[in-house]
Amino acid sequence: MITKAAVKDKEQIHALWKEAFSFDDGGYTKFFFDRYYKDEYAFVLKEENQVISSLIKTPHWMMLHGRMIQASMIAGAVTRLDQRKKGYFHQLMKVVLDECEHQELVTVIQAYDPEMYKEFGFDVVYRRKQLLIRRSDVPQMADTGVTYRLDFKNLVKVYSQFTSKFDGVMVRDEVYFRDLSYEVEAQGGKIVVCYDTQGEISGYAVLYLVEGVLTIQEIVYLDSRSLMKILNHCLQLRFECVVEVSEAEQLERLFPKAEVKHKGNLMVRINNKELFQRLYGFKFNTVQQAMETDKPLWYNETH
Repeated sequence: MITKAAVKDKEQIHALWKEAFSFDDGGYTKFFFDRYYKDEYAFVLKEENQVISSLIKTPHWMMLHGRMIQASMIAGAVTRLDQRKKGYFHQLMKVVLDECEHQELVTVIQAYDPEMYKEFGFDVVYRRKQLLIRRSDVPQMADTGVTYRLDFKNLVKVYSQFTSKFDGVMVRDEVYFRDLSYEVEAQGGKIVVCYDTQGEISGYAVLYLVEGVLTIQEIVYLDSRSLMKILNHCLQLRFECVVEVSEAEQLERLFPKAEVKHKGNLMVRINNKELFQRLYGFKFNTVQQAMETDKPLWYNETH
């Protein structure tokens, strides 16, 4: 039986996450179920009142081709280890995607294994990259104006200014950034903020120490000076750091000695091709064509 999750299912879903995602947790699972989890976002496939397979589908607003549209994100797709390869997840996805087709124009998923989702109409449209930047790569400057003092209203402002150069961006508000601060803290991370000489926020970065490596999992900046100030501050904490950015951000030009790796696969599904074509006034044959815009894509959501 496939249904929306009931209150009593939360504990079983939490247990499935702990079993399946222990390799990539860092405190996130507990925090997610304490703060973000909602029964109405969770779908379950059950047999004899036992949750066999589950996933979370959360609603989002996305800016795409100059319009704000209703979208959704699928996360936490998991099946009990002893029940895999029996078709349960396939059944669950078909039901969830049927709901998507009636509620959202676009659905996205961060896929560890993209091949799993191609049969459902998803295709890879966006990847991020990691740059290993060392202290010697960054011109030294004072980190004046760099602080851990957060102002959620101004974080929304700088995020909106930065992402206006991109497309496919999820809309964020003050509640989002307040929750993000709790999420980062729960995983032992920090959010560092840069202010310009007029006292206006000009950038921020989300920092984690992962197995001894300082990782900047999100960095937003309005100019190269703000970027350099944030990196200078981070490289006072560690001799080197890993910086994650979109593929479109050509930081290699600023840091030609940085080691670059590509990370992650954002997959997109167009839930109603005809409605999408009428809304935007162009035809397409592939998901990649539907997502091609004059601006590069930018995406960095976890749920």
